[in-house]
Amino acid sequence: MNKNIFSLLRKDLEVKIGRKVKNTKDCTYLKEQIQDETNRQISNSTLKRFFGLITTNFLPSRYTLETFIEFLGFKNWDEYRNCYDASRYSKSGESNWSLLKSRTQIITEHSLLSLKQKTGYRPEEVVSRTFTKKLFEEFTDSSQSATLLIAPDGYGKSTTLIQLAENYFLNENGKCKNDILLLIDGGIFFNLYSKNPNLELLSQLLDFKVNAGQNLYFQNFPEQREGRIFIFIDSIDEVFFGKEQYHKFLENLSRMIMSYDRELVKMVFTCKPENVDVFAYLVNKNPLLKSFWFNINFDKVDDINEIINVPLLTWKEIKEVLQKLNFDRLIYNKKNIPGIIKHPYFFSLFIKEYNGDKDISEINLVKNFLKIRLYSPPYAEEKIKILKRFIELCNLGRETNVVKKKVLLSKAKHKLAYQELISYGIIYEHVVSEGLFKGNTYVKFCNNLIFEYILLEKWKEKNKLDFKLFVDIKEFYTNNVHLQCNILKLLIKLFAYEKEYKTVKTISDYLKKDVVADSESSFCLNPLLSLAENVIEPETTVS
Repeated sequence: MNKNIFSLLRKDLEVKIGRKVKNTKDCTYLKEQIQDETNRQISNSTLKRFFGLITTNFLPSRYTLETFIEFLGFKNWDEYRNCYDASRYSKSGESNWSLLKSRTQIITEHSLLSLKQKTGYRPEEVVSRTFTKKLFEEFTDSSQSATLLIAPDGYGKSTTLIQLAENYFLNENGKCKNDILLLIDGGIFFNLYSKNPNLELLSQLLDFKVNAGQNLYFQNFPEQREGRIFIFIDSIDEVFFGKEQYHKFLENLSRMIMSYDRELVKMVFTCKPENVDVFAYLVNKNPLLKSFWFNINFDKVDDINEIINVPLLTWKEIKEVLQKLNFDRLIYNKKNIPGIIKHPYFFSLFIKEYNGDKDISEINLVKNFLKIRLYSPPYAEEKIKILKRFIELCNLGRETNVVKKKVLLSKAKHKLAYQELISYGIIYEHVVSEGLFKGNTYVKFCNNLIFEYILLEKWKEKNKLDFKLFVDIKEFYTNNVHLQCNILKLLIKLFAYEKEYKTVKTISDYLKKDVVADSESSFCLNPLLSLAENVIEPETTVS
């Protein structure tokens, strides 16, 4: 049996209990911890021999090894031995810091691969986000322990963590190259955990013990630190799908945040807006916890627009990618680029579909978005039914743009499809307090353009795509000028997409008369007229 592995085993046991074993008192402490967790007894003299406090020529018994292994979370000695290859045995004399770093790197590499596959990550299409660099560096310099990136799917949260990992930790010139990074893809958490049960940082997420773990070890022996420990969890709300389990998981995580040394451990999580309420509840339950969080306003958790802290793309960021892809014509024809591509997911769709020969309209991007996220499995039919019910309840948006959740799901009880719509960033829930113990959950579209396009599709079901449809929509939304203007803009773009230029010319003539006749509504009519004229005579170059 290779004796080098015993050195590794000693380090694992010391890290597990958060202290070095140097005397009888330490052996007694370890013995008690082992008995509490495994119900197996082991003597002080056995521990003294194993840790070299008593000279011996005998190897540990199988019972002793099995006891140690069970305490560390492995099934048996063979599983522990096979967890590390020969190169790891030869490194058994390395520092505890290096050992922890090499073990976390295995998980980080698996998570990186998973995240890149899920996001379709391609470096040449990735935007270097200005806000990411600023946020991360301010956070690392702060006295707080944890922060959250909050946004619906499609805002680039996973891509942000990939960039942070590669630019700061895995790059030989990165500012954090000496620090330890544990990157966890929340979607495969239990896969990672089953393959690495001995890693205390991972197991503590499920079963936190304040008197054990790597954090306590390095707090007790600060001279062995070689940097800081960073824990990144992407899609933390996907570790558990059940609300009760998710709640317990975050309670455990909150204990970790409050017990860890703020200068040693930093945590970054990503989460969808609809699942931040549990964080907010825990902060309100324990106000002290609030001081550990960086740059998060938990008081705004009921308003999705306030709680989202991942900004849309800037033109500077978009331009950077267009230059890398040699899309020169787009850079100099900025006005022909649909504004919707400021949304990272729509920008990725735009990049995939642009071929250099023609412009891509908002209509095209929205249609493809809905094709991928609405009119496709799973639960495509159910998702469509829910949205149709939504449109009926709000009377095509004429009265309101929100509906009560319990009314929306009263007939179409498709809970899984409903969760898909939320997960994909199509709709979200908004809780409105109506008294001390009363409140209603309302449902609203995350993106106004998606809402407006679905409304337009509903209009098209019973109406011909012609000038009369333009007039009918204009008259229907007389008391909601903002929505009226947006849907009519979308309709003009749809006419252009369908190459119905004669209809657009009719609309243009009609609008010119209306602008003269009704100067008070010109603030809405003028943009429509301008859009119609640009469709009829599109600009060929923009400086």
